[in-house]
Amino acid sequence: MKKLAFIFIVFVLIVLAAGCINTDVSDNRSNVSANLSGNESNVSANNSGNTVDVPVEQEIRDPESEIPSDADIASDAVIGKGVILGRNVTVEPGAIVGQGVIIGQNTVIESGAIIEQGVVIGPNVAVGPNSRVYQGVIIGPGVKIERNVVVRQGVVINSNAVIGENSIINQGVTINQGAVIPAGTTITSDTIVD
Repeated sequence: MKKLAFIFIVFVLIVLAAGCINTDVSDNRSNVSANLSGNESNVSANNSGNTVDVPVEQEIRDPESEIPSDADIASDAVIGKGVILGRNVTVEPGAIVGQGVIIGQNTVIESGAIIEQGVVIGPNVAVGPNSRVYQGVIIGPGVKIERNVVVRQGVVINSNAVIGENSIINQGVTINQGAVIPAGTTITSDTIVD
């Protein structure tokens, strides 16, 4: 399974390098800079009653992140440092994308979802509202994560899997290609799910 995870990471990097992202960083920097003043006030307003653990240095859109012009990023979404987004990515209101996250094209991060640092998400993925994906998770192409799902650190979810709402995938789990996890399921550590 580790070999499969490695192959997937290499695949995602090849897809991103093949032109799925807009690498014209100079255009993106001007767009990001123009939006910074508005984002700072939104972030401080969000933090007043919000208990999400996001380091302060991640709370504005970083000019070094690669955000293509066709990305649809809500004004109150938080984008961390060094994030790479593919084309046609949508990040809905209240969503948080942590430092160093890579998101493939045509992916949607829905309202209130939290993607922690170092997560790799393939193309054509949907992460449901108020779901939380912990650091170091790898999500393959075509995966659907429904609302209020928790995916713990180090999980690998292979392509076209569906994770039902209110499910918890604990650390160390590998979800195989095309698996369907019913709503409200808790998957324990060291489990490989077909």
